[in-house]
Amino acid sequence: MNTNTNSYARILICDDEAHIRQIIYRKLTAAGFTVAEARNGQEALALLDPGAHPAFLPNLVITDLQMPIITGLELCQVLRRRTDTAHVPALMLTARGYILSPDDLAQTNIRQVISKPFGVKLLLDRVVSVLAEQSRDLIPAALLTSTGTGGTGLAA
Repeated sequence: MNTNTNSYARILICDDEAHIRQIIYRKLTAAGFTVAEARNGQEALALLDPGAHPAFLPNLVITDLQMPIITGLELCQVLRRRTDTAHVPALMLTARGYILSPDDLAQTNIRQVISKPFGVKLLLDRVVSVLAEQSRDLIPAALLTSTGTGGTGLAA
């Protein structure tokens, strides 16, 4: 588990593939976000535990769908049921062609599904878009365009 702290949005990355976590972690921390990592849903829930010292309450969760122990879908369902995380949106990373059912989506706060492989610029654009729904103050100014809530000022 890796955590850094900055003054913008707190983002939890949950993926069992270390190289995917590392790429996302580096891009998001370079952009100015506070990021924590987990290898599966169980680790993610442990980070969110109010008894943890300190607990990590994210503004956004980026999770893989298929992981051991607790899947990304199960993680998002738990987050939706908890009072402290019911409002936290998620981006779901999936294998190409995997589709979540409307019932699955209705039980979660999954805002967007992103197929692997994906470009880091696309992911960063989606992060900015979802965070802007909460507050533009969560996003470093360099990532905001002058006319909208989405888009990025960073190269991929």
